[in-house]
Amino acid sequence: MQTTPSWMLHAGLLAGLGPRAFGLQAEGDALATDLSFRTCIEAGSGALVAVQAPGARRLHLWTQRPAEPGVQQWTHWLDGQAVGEVLIGAPGWQPQRWGWDRPEHGLHHRAGELAALYRIDADQAADPWFAYHLPRHAEAADALGALGLSAAWATVAGVWETVLGRPLPARSRPWSLSLQGVDGAAPALRVASSLWALVPETRDKCERLAQAVHTLGGDGCFAQALYKLLAPDAPDQSARVIGAALEIGLHPDGSLDSVHFVLRGPRAANDHGGHRPPLH
Repeated sequence: MQTTPSWMLHAGLLAGLGPRAFGLQAEGDALATDLSFRTCIEAGSGALVAVQAPGARRLHLWTQRPAEPGVQQWTHWLDGQAVGEVLIGAPGWQPQRWGWDRPEHGLHHRAGELAALYRIDADQAADPWFAYHLPRHAEAADALGALGLSAAWATVAGVWETVLGRPLPARSRPWSLSLQGVDGAAPALRVASSLWALVPETRDKCERLAQAVHTLGGDGCFAQALYKLLAPDAPDQSARVIGAALEIGLHPDGSLDSVHFVLRGPRAANDHGGHRPPLH
């Protein structure tokens, strides 16, 4: 274990944790960038943080742990407490090796025909989530339709329009779909994409995040402050992506449950983040 990086402590204080912020402890090499493979969300960062809407400010944090080649293992922290684990596999991985069977029932069977199981989120107080990465040229709307969940697409597209300030571009991708529970019987759904990482790191991106979080019932001021905390304190501030991905949670009827706006932490343990917003 190591002393928690200062940017994490500051994030905890922004979340209103007070003295509890200093209870956060990250694994000694959790922020290292010596990774066996990377995904388009973390892109080499060993820590991710998320703002959630709707709801009051809470600090969601994920830190990467040492793992065997071809697999990423993360700890999920909520308000300074470890609440679960995340397992992410490279193409061809076998989750059985880590104690997980591939779910085969209900919607999982159909999802497995459309996409590849690549991630398992196992929080202590909830059923696990199984995430499927769609092929590079697949459209999320088509995949949702094949699963009998067409109503969810209008909700997903609406959230993205709120964040981008315009409709989603045609042929937007990549996408992943997550189903909760092992039985696959009309479970809750998550639709995620790293499209947000393609948006340039400008002041407008930060301001749109704050406005979107506020519009969706969250704490926009917290979102803006957290984003600015992570803004690189360097001459070329566009060199590092901060706003990385959106994970949109939906009820079985396709209505919105919540949105996680995922931000990348500094790529090295000694990089404590900046203190200025993007300037251009």
